[in-house]
Amino acid sequence: ALMQRDGGIEDAEMYRTFNMGVGMIAAVAPGDVDAALAAMPGSWRIGDVVAREDGPPVRGIPLAD
Repeated sequence: ALMQRDGGIEDAEMYRTFNMGVGMIAAVAPGDVDAALAAMPGSWRIGDVVAREDGPPVRGIPLAD
């Protein structure tokens, strides 16, 4: 709320940019999706992890020295 208020960031931009409302994310094998959803009431499938087809590899940004 502080960042949104002081930065003048609209609700739609906050939800587009930040993990607002999703909470914990569990990445499971495709064959385990149904069991994972059944084990976590109220959960939902948010997407898929797929192999990159082309372009440079994704690089992480170091957060500390």
